Amino acid sequence: PNQPPWLIGSLPPASTVKEVLVTDNIEVRKLVAEKRFMPELSTVPGTPVHWERYEARSLAPLLEVMADLTILARATCLVHSHSGFSRIAYLWSGTPCNHELQDCKQ
Repeated sequence: PNQPPWLIGSLPPASTVKEVLVTDNIEVRKLVAEKRFMPELSTVPGTPVHWERYEARSLAPLLEVMADLTILARATCLVHSHSGFSRIAYLWSGTPCNHELQDCKQ
């Protein structure tokens, strides 16, 4: 498939990935990538971008956001906080397995 170079090889093959963490917390994402926090988790490399604060200097960060959304949308089950980002992923996924954590602070 036509995947951006930064996405190729960033995750193990789909059949072996059980849990993927997508977060806008850079430090947590780094810990997961380094296997220092729950080694069974995978994550996608990149820097989280908040669309409402993004200044269009490069398309790459927006492609990273789309990669995160696509990974979430292809998930068998979503466990997420209440956010517009999570809601978009859920709507794209069509999965009946959707768990929104009610007590999460945004």
